[in-house]
Amino acid sequence: MRYPLNTQHPISETMKKTLILAVASVAVMLLGSCGTKHPVATLPSFDESRPVVTELPTEVPAYPNANKEFASVKDAADVVLGRTDLKALASKYGYKTLVGYAVYRLDSYDTMLYKNCLPAKKVGQGVYTDTPQPQRKGTSSYVAVTKDVTIGVFNNKAYENLVEQVKNSGFRLLEQGYEDHYTNGLVDAYCYASRRTVRLSKAVNQ
Repeated sequence: MRYPLNTQHPISETMKKTLILAVASVAVMLLGSCGTKHPVATLPSFDESRPVVTELPTEVPAYPNANKEFASVKDAADVVLGRTDLKALASKYGYKTLVGYAVYRLDSYDTMLYKNCLPAKKVGQGVYTDTPQPQRKGTSSYVAVTKDVTIGVFNNKAYENLVEQVKNSGFRLLEQGYEDHYTNGLVDAYCYASRRTVRLSKAVNQ
């Protein structure tokens, strides 16, 4: 059968209504799911295989076997994310505090926390030859703070404990180098074996 020009096909209105209802249902489903989804990040894989899509964590979990003598990876991550302050961190572990600590021709820190250490030799106003140096008594450590937070220790056992915390707190290795780079999508961790430091910063995609 032929239809006159400008006359709709008899079933076109039904099809149109069905299409509108289908689109509306999909929109409602998408809107309803928005509040229950966590943000996700696409992380490159260390072995150059396909990138990994992962849910972003909301925080770095506490590692039960973290050494209690110095700041943990979680502590440092909470400072980076603005969830705790340096005064609380210093009080928790008994750190002494210096505001403004520059290492001659190397790094400059806004704040330096140190425990069972002494500041290195001073060569100017707020300028020292090195990061704080260990004393013989107790477990020595320091926390150097700019926008990043660096935990430094002075023996292999203490450093290995920091690396264990990184590896067991949801971080995955992205790149090996003089600093091994790990991330959980929220926070980046850089492990530097030569200096026995772990440096944390907000993830690049944050």
